[in-house]
Amino acid sequence: MTEPVKVHLGSGPHLMPGWINVDYEADFKPEVVADLTQRFPFDDASVDYIHSEGVLCQFDLPAGEHFLNECFRILKPGGYMRLLTPDLRRLLSAYLDDAERGENQLAALWQREVEIPLKLKTSAEVINIGIRNLHKFMYDSPTLMKLLDESGFQSQEVGYQQSSVAALSGLDVRTPENATYMYFECGKPVDA
Repeated sequence: MTEPVKVHLGSGPHLMPGWINVDYEADFKPEVVADLTQRFPFDDASVDYIHSEGVLCQFDLPAGEHFLNECFRILKPGGYMRLLTPDLRRLLSAYLDDAERGENQLAALWQREVEIPLKLKTSAEVINIGIRNLHKFMYDSPTLMKLLDESGFQSQEVGYQQSSVAALSGLDVRTPENATYMYFECGKPVDA
């Protein structure tokens, strides 16, 4: 029996042993250097599992749609993708909570977890940098589910480190305590 093909898209410095790590930056030393806004360097239906964390938000909506279509294309029927991306609703809720309480918890989280310095150290600054400079499109759950559905996936939102697929369990770098992320499990139907 052959080993399953596992691809980690947008690996950055978090290279996963046993996976084909793919990133745009050669400095991270992934197995494959690729621009994920272009056709992926994998054959149709050649991959069993995909893990992607914090990549989708780096593309505008058309490029994000292309990214998901490419993920669907390279997955084998019955294959799965674990997809993590910032949650716009959670980010804005954190901002509104801070505004209501007169706090800057979101800014404190940013300063602890993100390497981009803040000048004013306020939650409003985090929102502006996060949406205008760092991310090109941020999703909420209904928007992402609609795009995943249009790409052909059968998807559900799941919890941190939780997966019905053993190969995708326990991979998440971003926790609910260190990021405003949402977690999805996306299957390619066996008849696709």
